[in-house]
Amino acid sequence: MVNWLALSRGCDDIAEIVSSIASLMRYSITEADSMVPVALELENIREFISIYQLRHNSRPVLQTDIHGETVLIPKFTLQPLVENAVRHARPLPEQELRIEIRAWAEQDRTLIEVHDNGMGCNADELNRHLRYEETSLQISSGFGIRNVNERITLRFGPASGLVYRNETDGSLTARITLCASQPEGTQ
Repeated sequence: MVNWLALSRGCDDIAEIVSSIASLMRYSITEADSMVPVALELENIREFISIYQLRHNSRPVLQTDIHGETVLIPKFTLQPLVENAVRHARPLPEQELRIEIRAWAEQDRTLIEVHDNGMGCNADELNRHLRYEETSLQISSGFGIRNVNERITLRFGPASGLVYRNETDGSLTARITLCASQPEGTQ
């Protein structure tokens, strides 16, 4: 109804954001603990970025390079990583924020990376936080990277998980490793 009202009053931008919010809500409330194809998670991320762009009048650029879009991941595995990039990555002043998501198979595992061109984020601090070690990070509420890491480890085994690294240019990459062999009792 809100979407229809916005369209009838010529408020196309409001109609667009309402549509994106509705899509995000449908995604979040239907089978919240399910496994989803990477392609479906990417659709959700595009809705999130669309809302962000309208709200902040900023244009983060999302690039994807997915080999094996049928790979299943727990819902909300990539979205929190992209949200952190949008909220915390600080590209150089002359650059727009660029987020790249890549996924590929390598031997008996699948690797997924979320890279942004922001500067100044310390990968070592993020990795200490993931290991429940003392860190100077300011922690907010939400799903969070610990939640993402723990769900991956529970679903795919202790050799799987999330780890961060700083690239030589100072930018940040989050790498998710999903081992092919799953622990007993998981599907």
